[in-house]
Amino acid sequence: MENYPEELRTPPISLVSVVGCPELHQTISSFLHAEQPPINTLALPDFSKISVLAKKHKDPLASPQPVAGILKRDWLMKHRTRVSAAVAALFRADYVTGDPAQWLQVCTDLENLKAAVHGRSIRLIVILVQTNESEDVSEDLKIALRKRAEIDTKYLITFLQNDASELRQSLTRLASIFAELCNTYYREEGRRIRTRIEKRTFNSVAVYAEFRRDWAEALRFYEEAYRALREMIATSTRLPPVQRLVEIKAVAEQLHFKISTLLLHGGKVVEAIAWFNKHIASYRQLVGSTKNSFLHWDWLSRQFLVFAELLETSSAAIPSTLSPHFGASENPLTEWEVQPAYYYQLAASYLREKRYCLDSSLSMTDSASANTLGKNPESVLPSVFVGQSARLFEQGDTIDVLPLSDAEYINYAITEAQRFQDSYEIIALFKKAYESFNSLKAPRLASYCSTRMAKEYFIAEDFNNAKLHFDGVSSLYRQEGWVTLLWESLGYLQECSRRLGSVKDFIEYSLEMASLPIFSAAEVETPNSKREYGPAGLPTLSRREAIQNEVFGLLRGENILPLTDGGCSLIITEEQPVRVDVDVISPLRMALLACVAFHDQSVKPGSPTMMTLSLLSQLPCPVEVDRLEIEFNQPKCNFIIVNAVEDLSTAQLDMDSQDVRVENAPSLILPTNKWLRLTYEVKSGQSGKLECLSITAKIGKSFMICCQAESPASMEELPFWKFEDQVETFPTKDPGLAYSGLKVIQVEEPEPQVDLILGASNPALVGETFVVPLTIISNGHEVYSGELKINLVDARGGGLLMSPREAEPFSSGNHHVELLSISGTGVEDESQTQFDNIRKIQQSFGVVSVPVLRVGDSWSCKLEIKWHRPKSVMLYASLGYSPNSTEAASQRVNIHRSLQIEGKIPISISHCFMMPFRREPLLLSKVKSLPGIEQKVSLALNETSVLIVTARNSSEVPLRVISLSIRSDGDDDSRACSVQHVGGIPADDAPLVPGEEFKGIFSVTPKVDSPNLEVGSVCLVWKRDLKLGDFEDSGVVTEQKLPSVIVEQPPLIVSLDCPPHAILGVPFLFHIRIHNRTNLLQEIKYSLGDCQSFVFSGPHDNAGFVLPKSEYIMSYKIVPLCSGSQQLPQVSITSVRYSAALNPSAAAATIFVYPSEPEFIVGVKKQESILIGKPLRNIPHKDSARYRISTVKSLPKNSISAVRDQESVAPAGPTHRLLTTFTRPPPHRPTDRRSTSPPVPRLLLWSRTVASAVGFLFVCLGGDSKNYIVGAFKPPCTISVIFADGKTRKQVSIKKDNGRTTMVPIFESKENIVGEVIIEPTQGKKVEHNGIKIELLGQIELYFDKGNFYDFTSLVRELDIPGELYERKTYPFEFSTVEMPNESYSGINVRLRYILKVTISRNYIGNIMEYQEFCVRNFAPLPTINNSIKMEVGIEDCLHIEFEYSKSKYHLKDVIIGKIYFLLVRIKLKNMELEIRRRESTGSGPNTYVETETLAKYELMDGAPVRGESIPVRLFLSPYELTPTYRNINNKFSVKYYLNLVLMDEEDRRYFKQQEITIYRLQETS
Repeated sequence: MENYPEELRTPPISLVSVVGCPELHQTISSFLHAEQPPINTLALPDFSKISVLAKKHKDPLASPQPVAGILKRDWLMKHRTRVSAAVAALFRADYVTGDPAQWLQVCTDLENLKAAVHGRSIRLIVILVQTNESEDVSEDLKIALRKRAEIDTKYLITFLQNDASELRQSLTRLASIFAELCNTYYREEGRRIRTRIEKRTFNSVAVYAEFRRDWAEALRFYEEAYRALREMIATSTRLPPVQRLVEIKAVAEQLHFKISTLLLHGGKVVEAIAWFNKHIASYRQLVGSTKNSFLHWDWLSRQFLVFAELLETSSAAIPSTLSPHFGASENPLTEWEVQPAYYYQLAASYLREKRYCLDSSLSMTDSASANTLGKNPESVLPSVFVGQSARLFEQGDTIDVLPLSDAEYINYAITEAQRFQDSYEIIALFKKAYESFNSLKAPRLASYCSTRMAKEYFIAEDFNNAKLHFDGVSSLYRQEGWVTLLWESLGYLQECSRRLGSVKDFIEYSLEMASLPIFSAAEVETPNSKREYGPAGLPTLSRREAIQNEVFGLLRGENILPLTDGGCSLIITEEQPVRVDVDVISPLRMALLACVAFHDQSVKPGSPTMMTLSLLSQLPCPVEVDRLEIEFNQPKCNFIIVNAVEDLSTAQLDMDSQDVRVENAPSLILPTNKWLRLTYEVKSGQSGKLECLSITAKIGKSFMICCQAESPASMEELPFWKFEDQVETFPTKDPGLAYSGLKVIQVEEPEPQVDLILGASNPALVGETFVVPLTIISNGHEVYSGELKINLVDARGGGLLMSPREAEPFSSGNHHVELLSISGTGVEDESQTQFDNIRKIQQSFGVVSVPVLRVGDSWSCKLEIKWHRPKSVMLYASLGYSPNSTEAASQRVNIHRSLQIEGKIPISISHCFMMPFRREPLLLSKVKSLPGIEQKVSLALNETSVLIVTARNSSEVPLRVISLSIRSDGDDDSRACSVQHVGGIPADDAPLVPGEEFKGIFSVTPKVDSPNLEVGSVCLVWKRDLKLGDFEDSGVVTEQKLPSVIVEQPPLIVSLDCPPHAILGVPFLFHIRIHNRTNLLQEIKYSLGDCQSFVFSGPHDNAGFVLPKSEYIMSYKIVPLCSGSQQLPQVSITSVRYSAALNPSAAAATIFVYPSEPEFIVGVKKQESILIGKPLRNIPHKDSARYRISTVKSLPKNSISAVRDQESVAPAGPTHRLLTTFTRPPPHRPTDRRSTSPPVPRLLLWSRTVASAVGFLFVCLGGDSKNYIVGAFKPPCTISVIFADGKTRKQVSIKKDNGRTTMVPIFESKENIVGEVIIEPTQGKKVEHNGIKIELLGQIELYFDKGNFYDFTSLVRELDIPGELYERKTYPFEFSTVEMPNESYSGINVRLRYILKVTISRNYIGNIMEYQEFCVRNFAPLPTINNSIKMEVGIEDCLHIEFEYSKSKYHLKDVIIGKIYFLLVRIKLKNMELEIRRRESTGSGPNTYVETETLAKYELMDGAPVRGESIPVRLFLSPYELTPTYRNINNKFSVKYYLNLVLMDEEDRRYFKQQEITIYRLQETS
């Protein structure tokens, strides 16, 4: 397509002329060319050049000349570059407004311009160019100028040259006028030409339509011109026949190019291809005579090439615009006809045909003609018309253009064709097709093009490239089994190797050709045989035999291939021997195949075993082998086999230097397609794997063929031959050995007579140094060069782990566990220190040199391991030793032991802050906190708060707490915050049984105002509660940093002041103190609610002002009406400035009311404690021993005095007894020792501070306030949440916080949640509220952070505005299409729940809330991809199993189906079971907690398996409580499931492999 002229390849562009003012020509031309569609400009600097626009006038008296051709060659170029559609004349404004001479010159120029364009349809435009606005031309002059130019008003344009915006507007107007005039001009020209009768004018009309961008009309007239041209084939007689046909084809080529281009750019791909097929069919048969037929094939090749390039460069999206139903009635095309590669390869094929025809034409041309061809071919040149040629004839000074005869034209064409090398153009076309077919994933078509390329390279004698392409094609033919095609390619490869002098390649290709399954009888070769089948000729059996004889003659040196066709001489010498390697994928396996089968699976060291060597050849003639060399991975087992006719002593002499055994064979002749079987004895003294690697057959003195040994059990069938009808033979006489024989045998290790004992039973605890004693006892072997390897591996991440024979790279998951040291205690005469014994220790790996042990000796050491994170670790110990000091290192005996150790968290630490008792500071950070966002704890400046630290024994072993303290992180922290120990820590070690909690109490007093105050770190020292004789540990330190707190200066502090107890009916004073710590006047509002248990005097609601730095006191006199633990009237203080309310807690507003004045009895006994509790009367002294005093857990002896300053109410009374230890006061000593009457008990009146402290500490230490606060207020109303479809909706039972189960409805995501809320006030009460709302919340709660919820879904509906409720009221609610992406889940450490929360907001008293939980379950579709699980695992040389599960994703009611294959069993197994494990991980980063629980155990096998046994697996999931797999739910938790395959041997050692599976919930069908 590049050979076409540019005017043919690109669409025509309109042409206009610009005359005068040359300084504006560049501006006008650039602007017009940038328009769409663009306009080309013919710029004439002045009016003297306008003659180029004039039309050439014909002589009217001259006789008309006959038409000499169909289409002029330069017609299109003339209309694109010289014939303008419009002319613009530019005049300076000062010339028009100047003197008369200038005006006269303007008029003269216009007249000349009109005369030049006279006779054409060219329109005229006049442009006046003004430098500035002052040069304005009068309207009269403009009228005169228009009349002189004979133009309309719109064709007179004014340019303001120095004004950019005005100039651009004028240019836009000029471009619009030019586009209009050009369109009119080309339309009128087309109409004018159509009035002619000549059909050859259709082409011109189509071109004018292209000028106007009327593609449909252009396409129609091009098609009309093409049909008219087709009619001229038989009617035109202007030229000789050959040249007439050449001209018609040339014009048809141009017309077809235009038609195809318009169709393709219009997106009509199918129509374009159909038109191309029609075009080819019209001219395919117009070949011509034999001598000039090469012109036809060259033209035909060019048609396919140009159409392929058009398809490739077309903007139409070929794959997306076509119907996928190729070959159907609506789309008769094939799928390849829309690809450019299809046309490229046809173009190359026709070009090859052109070359053959050209060669035939040259052979038919006589010498005289040949001489004529060589004379002045440059004197022939293209004619004026397309497709014609003429000859220049010089006669004197004159040069005439004479027509050519057909003979002269053919000779000229042959001469021109000889100048080009068609082979390289053919190769380029085939290469384009090859690359395109490769990209389309069409390997067979690509191989066809590659074969054609290779043949062209071969013809061009580029044998390296030919060999490269034939090699690639042969690989595909071997893969797909194309024997005849492979024969042809190998023949070319053989000849290329011969020409290149490559002996090895020649032998390989020849042997492969000779071993192909070809059995056809001999046929007579014809001259076309070489062209059809290549240099190898016909594929026959006789030709195979000839090739084999030729190759083996070369191998034995009997003859040397002669030098043929310029090739190299091939020869093999002893100085340059040839070695050919054959592996399992080599095509030469057909020439020689070797397999080896050991008769046994294992053998003792030094014991002989039998081995069968089998050889097979598919060569057509028998092959005689001189020598076979068998190579093993153990060189001492290598041996050679020699032919019986060869002198055995000579072979032995040759091999003595190599120390190789020599065996004799009666015959080493390989018949065709028959196994040669040889059986010999092999003995190995080295334990481990014995494998036959290769068999080398030596033929002659300089050629060896080395075959990789194969096992009969895994031997692949021979390619090509597996499809042949032949008798199946076995490589061994024993059919069982033929199916199961292996080329590998296991040489067993000697039975170890040394015992390796790992002793550890208790679980390891994080932070402590865990000691594992290890003992080596020599029972029957002496130990020399002993080496002990210790390896720690993650038990849950690695699965069925390999025993550590070599040092393995340390995995990042094991950094949580560290091997600290290996402390050894050697034998008595050992002089080395323990550090000399240790060779290498890493974080998870250690190597220790074991001293020499005699029979009966023992050696032990201790492994010190430290856990930094909870993790299950598999400890592997491997002992390798030599039983004899003289044996080599390879004869080592290995013994392996393993032990699984669980690393657990010993103590979990939590904490909580409590505000000062009966003192409520106003903290603004709490007031301004946003709901749903986790906030720091806020403390009041210079106010003492209580910090309770709880340590819980999370392990399974008893522990002892040595100390508990708060350590500041720096000196600044200690000055900024004062932390004092209050109580909870005993003087002696506190024992903690599993699950028990230990609490310490600290007072925290912040001293600086800080938004991020570091309190310090909890430092807990603990140790195991060991039995006598256990390893004693000094203590393990566990530290946990406390979160930072917010310290701020409270503007207001509210204190409640009342007696520690009250008496029924006796009034007492109740003071409310409000302290203003600011320098501002504070306005407050306070209220005291009614209470059924008390009556009081004073206002219920009031307001007041608190002066700066002063205290405001409100006093009430209160009379108790009920006895027992009672709630004081509810106090509510509101700060107007801060819009914040202070409501003291229920514990602070609780007081115990005695029915009468209480009396306190002190029970006295020597060195006993004091009883505080129910008044006791007349207790004799001798019976006081019956009242034993118990100590409240974790309450220290000085706890009372530590909080003496705190104001509290002791929850003690007639029905509640509080026992505590206290230093007994001096006992009463009677004056008369002989008196038998009991001493008078002294009444100990406790101060309210002491009693309050006891009650306060009891609450702090976890006392249940529900048991001590009786008669507390009940809510003034009951709230019920009822779902609209609650009776019909499916329900499920869930466990609540109190341990009880309840039924809740089940919803799916995007369902509507509809129901109603019923609020019913208590009889006789009203409920004042500030509004009622219902919230739908999705919450995640982590149990180690219990009480803090993370809301991932939150929707609110307002039910009622502020008001009062007197009677039952129902509020409907609806949440539409609620997005609930996560399922409800309740696990070990985390809970995800959905609740409906109803809140009744109230002013001064607490809000009333009700919660209704419901369950969410989401269903998933069947997965589109569900791959099976298949894996081979094992312990090297001990156990090798393969397990397979049918899929990796299961729904909750699915069945796990699989099989377990035992490939190697050398461990005495007793049972096998399959476990389903759930792994729950919560938190993130360093605060990640992982809990694993076993949900199901399914026994698969009971007893010892044997090699080759298959155990089926069928486990139903429906009986187990499973949930779907959850992955990283809101970055809070994940739940994964694993299938854990566990094998246990007779020594109770466990081997396991776990594999993750995915569980999903499938929609249940009825």
